Amino acid sequence: MVERAQANEGWGLEFEDETWFVWVSPESIMNPEAGQGWAPAGNPPRNAASRKKGQTTFTAYLSLDAKAQQVHWDYFDPTNQFMTAIHLYRRLQAHERQGHQVLLVAWDPASWHLGRHLLGWVRAHNRQVDRQGHGTKIVPVPLPKGAFWLNPVDALIKHAKGRVLPCRQFENQEAQRLALDRHWLQRNLRCMAASNPETILDRLH
Repeated sequence: MVERAQANEGWGLEFEDETWFVWVSPESIMNPEAGQGWAPAGNPPRNAASRKKGQTTFTAYLSLDAKAQQVHWDYFDPTNQFMTAIHLYRRLQAHERQGHQVLLVAWDPASWHLGRHLLGWVRAHNRQVDRQGHGTKIVPVPLPKGAFWLNPVDALIKHAKGRVLPCRQFENQEAQRLALDRHWLQRNLRCMAASNPETILDRLH
């Protein structure tokens, strides 16, 4: 399916994945695990902020347009099939503007990718495209479980976490998100091939 999408100009191809980021406040320590820092005996260092998953974390939904080699992203607090549908719909609109008849979405078999509400929405959307005779159909393609090397977005996530976050503390989550925005925007500029400077604005997030 991936090879077919690459060869067909009327098909869009995106790889999608999610990752979680933890905000570490400036007054906190970088490594919260016991035994990994200096502290009085019996009082191991703790970073309460990083232990409250879902309260001090946020999710980044990332999609890589395999043909344009551009990454697109959304930030959400929860991770579920409804947030997945919002991100997928935004990417669908972008491919509809390009005139694609099909959008192939390759992702891992996470529960929020296989949820009945999300898949029901996909089926309803595809039926509507058939009735109207125009639009972009969605074709989800689950990758094998644990086969992270098949999804290039996984490498983008590891690179971002290795280049943006190590040994850095941010005033708030917004500052952390801005640092990630700059990282991915710079990546898109390096990878894009724009024949005219004015086309850059059409290719950015």
